Amino acid sequence: MSEYLTHIIVAQDSMRLARRWGAIAPAFKQAIAAAPDAVQLGSATRIGNRFLDSMLLDLRNRWSPDATEDDLTRLAFVLGWVTHQAADGFFKPVYEKQQPEHYAEGRPEPSDVRIYHDVVLFHAACASGRVEPFHPALLDFRLEQDPAARALSVTETEDVVGLRWQRDLLGLIGGLHADDTAFEDRLDAFLVHLEPTYVELARYATAAHRPDPTHLRRFVHDVRFYDPADPLIERARATHQNINEEDADDELALALDAAETDGSLYARVLALSLRFLYIASRVFEGQAGRDALRPILDAQPGPMPDAK
Repeated sequence: MSEYLTHIIVAQDSMRLARRWGAIAPAFKQAIAAAPDAVQLGSATRIGNRFLDSMLLDLRNRWSPDATEDDLTRLAFVLGWVTHQAADGFFKPVYEKQQPEHYAEGRPEPSDVRIYHDVVLFHAACASGRVEPFHPALLDFRLEQDPAARALSVTETEDVVGLRWQRDLLGLIGGLHADDTAFEDRLDAFLVHLEPTYVELARYATAAHRPDPTHLRRFVHDVRFYDPADPLIERARATHQNINEEDADDELALALDAAETDGSLYARVLALSLRFLYIASRVFEGQAGRDALRPILDAQPGPMPDAK
């Protein structure tokens, strides 16, 4: 499920709930509040299982009450990585079971089930894009809901912005613009870092505005993907609306138990994400050793949970 909307939404809901949970380290809550953008970036970044533990332990070993902005940002990024591991470990087997024909062929583009889960959460958890960092026009065909679309050519603007991003990214590759480097060598360096584009945004727009009833039934309703009545989901939505809500550990514990025993798929992934954050919190506070992080680092696809 890497790098798409669901990762960011899982991270956002997890952080809202974690900030209200007394079992989570104060440093984690401080980092979440200080650097929400870093949480989102971490949640959408791959290979966290390679570096998450070393970064977390390095931060733990030099943490102080007056942590620097850089350290708060790094910790927030790591926390986003933790939620990424939970989402990948939970949802990948869901996707493979719901649409096995797509994954059997090894196709790189996102599957229909992944797109429909993204779109459902965009509407249900993010008020159709009215929750940051999203925008109501995000899943439009041509940004038609954005007032700026009436004043300029969207397709031409996309080309200009795309070229600017490419130039900025090229500037991050060391030595690419060195005067003493042959053009062929610079081109090779660029191609090494180039990733193919295989996400067709029109498929997202179609799912958002003209959803296929068969896909909705198969990928969303039949497996009970998102149930707003789940206690953990209700709590995430309420916490989003009232940022000053006080901790209620007993209520959260009951909501976690309900999600794990009889929750919709989204409630269950939130519960797993919170459990992972709790493990990371214990390690960060010295209550558990590095080995306790293994469930997070080893989170891999397993059997799909039974839909309730």
